[in-house]
Amino acid sequence: MKRRTRKRRQGTEDKNIAAIILAAGPRRTLPFPKALAPFGTLTALERALKTCAGAPGFAPIVVVLGSDAEEILAKWKSARRVIVVQNPDWREGQLSSLLAGLRRVSRHAAFLIYPVDYPLLFPGLLARLRWAYMHRQAGEQIVVPSLGSRDGHPVLVAPEMRREFARARTAREVVHRPDKQDRVLRVRVRERAIFRDFDSPATYRLCVRLSRGHQRA
Repeated sequence: MKRRTRKRRQGTEDKNIAAIILAAGPRRTLPFPKALAPFGTLTALERALKTCAGAPGFAPIVVVLGSDAEEILAKWKSARRVIVVQNPDWREGQLSSLLAGLRRVSRHAAFLIYPVDYPLLFPGLLARLRWAYMHRQAGEQIVVPSLGSRDGHPVLVAPEMRREFARARTAREVVHRPDKQDRVLRVRVRERAIFRDFDSPATYRLCVRLSRGHQRA
């Protein structure tokens, strides 16, 4: 059997990985914007920023706002160095926000797609994804955490994939393209945090309960 050779990083590729926190979506049935959802003393956005800042090699950190942007900016006082992008086309969907964030990132940088409504993610998970990316095989361009038969978030993407995202209708159709699954590197994890998002009062309350526990959910 042929040995697979590890892909050498291109000399033009940036050392750091840009973290793009997507916080532009609507609140739907929640009484507050998702970015401002409280989890103890931190909001969902502050938790995401803390997670990215706690994992080495993720910079810059880009926060993309859309719905409720003025309210979020008025209530969010961050001491961290971040790039804030307001996406006027947020109603067109999450991909429009990703593309808005990518416009503020070096074209040579890999990027992390981090939805703000996954509040249970943690720095160690990001570090594992980065390690897998740095040691990936030739042709592997997308790194996702996986548990059982399901893929989760966040997703780490090589810079050469930017054009395909720009042409797509959704990010999902790029990551889960059936005829291109050999380019996806799945990192096996045991934490269900990769699935735990919130978009309703019930799922928010569940995430709050899990965030108070000592175990990663």
